[in-house]
Amino acid sequence: MCKRLIICAAIRFEGKVFRGHRHTQCYHAFDGTYHKHPYKLEQIYKGYHGKIEDGFVTSENIFVGREEALVIARAAGQVDTLIGGKILTSEDLY
Repeated sequence: MCKRLIICAAIRFEGKVFRGHRHTQCYHAFDGTYHKHPYKLEQIYKGYHGKIEDGFVTSENIFVGREEALVIARAAGQVDTLIGGKILTSEDLY
């Protein structure tokens, strides 16, 4: 049986998932979908605070939050040392 893996960074907004190698890329994809003119990332964070969830997508194509992603990544042997403390960051993976 194949073990679950974390395959990429992602954010979720109103049920839609935006993927990228890093969360910054996910926010840029979100910005391109919801705005005609590009915003600075700080404006996106401020305007959508609490409405956008950071996380990851698994090898089963399921969005999971940072805490659950850490459990999955550890079980799969994808991370040894954490940069982000108690949550998974994309920098921890690659």
